[in-house]
Amino acid sequence: MRLLSLLDRRGLHDLADYTIVAKAGEGEYEQVQFARERLSAAPPHLAAEGRSPEASRNAPITATDRSAAIGALYAASNPHAQNGSAPAQVTIAPEGDAAATEGKPRSRKGASAAASPSHETAPLTSPPTPTGPQWRSLGPWTVPNGQTYGSSRVNISGRVSTIAVHPTNPARVLCGAANGGVWESFDRGSSWAPRTDYASTLAVGAIAYDRTNPSRAYCGLGEGNWWSWLGNGILRSLDGGTNWAPLCTSPFVGQGFYDLQVSPTDGQRLFAGTNGGLYVSSDGGVTWTSRRSAPTWSIAIAPGPVATAEILAACSDGLFRSVDGGTTWSAVALPGAPAPFNRLAVAIAASNPAVAYAWGAKGSVAVLLRRAAGGAWSALPLPPGVSTGQAWYDWFLAAPPDRDN
Repeated sequence: MRLLSLLDRRGLHDLADYTIVAKAGEGEYEQVQFARERLSAAPPHLAAEGRSPEASRNAPITATDRSAAIGALYAASNPHAQNGSAPAQVTIAPEGDAAATEGKPRSRKGASAAASPSHETAPLTSPPTPTGPQWRSLGPWTVPNGQTYGSSRVNISGRVSTIAVHPTNPARVLCGAANGGVWESFDRGSSWAPRTDYASTLAVGAIAYDRTNPSRAYCGLGEGNWWSWLGNGILRSLDGGTNWAPLCTSPFVGQGFYDLQVSPTDGQRLFAGTNGGLYVSSDGGVTWTSRRSAPTWSIAIAPGPVATAEILAACSDGLFRSVDGGTTWSAVALPGAPAPFNRLAVAIAASNPAVAYAWGAKGSVAVLLRRAAGGAWSALPLPPGVSTGQAWYDWFLAAPPDRDN
């Protein structure tokens, strides 16, 4: 459909016709034309004066037509082709009863009901089958010169919103694209495979492993920075991230995730930070309770029993703390911090949970603070070259698990 749309948009309707003739079987022609007339950027019956869908449906189809289509396609795709000639030894095999009817007009309107496209198909929830009108993958492809501003327009493949490394196998990584689903790698990111192409939405905001049971992983649908309205709940994987199934929808329909955390000592206690607030689950993510209504960007959980371990939440109205499993929250005073924040991130040093870090921005002001073992927060020098222009979504903080400095 991308090729047909391109040809139609450039006014090459005859070449698009030949393309369909050459590539579509007898039972597929009706479906391709149906899709073309509705999905093409400039379908011929709308873009060309005096042209109608019937003209192409009832056009005579011959072996010459098919050969011309192959030649034209080859010339269009090969800059070295001369005079539109096709590559040597191109042959077109007859399809169905093509040989018997060659040279005669074919009425596409007479196709059987079995070959006709359904106008009321259910949403695709599994890989496509060989027949029927369905969506099929046309990618993924690198977008050359995809960066839309700046002097260096590098190749891109979409914005990543979240990454999770398997707790016991560091070569296994899950990556969530802001509007491109969950991807999995078993070789530290050298190669990737899509895992949620048939989920209810491809917008992904957060992914988390259950460290008490690494075969369990969770994915928050809907991305808080931009694609929040595409949120549709949480997916769960029971095989470490290869296969996913819906776990819950309420209360996250129309919300986007910024963060999703599983207690390191209790796999049934989950914490979600979304553009709609801070939520806590005590039954493995099946049901959720709202604890704060302010947008929550970042959540950090200290090691230890979930009932008493410290939890820090970075929200639009400041930093908040809980020591009762997320049931109640109290504000944390941060010296010199602007309020409200455009973005705030928080991290607890797992090797020394008394130490924590906060990284915030408001307008052109950025602050980096560290909490020492004694409980006092103090400002640290900013990293060189800090820019807050994209702090509203391009802002993250993490502390390594093996040292607190």
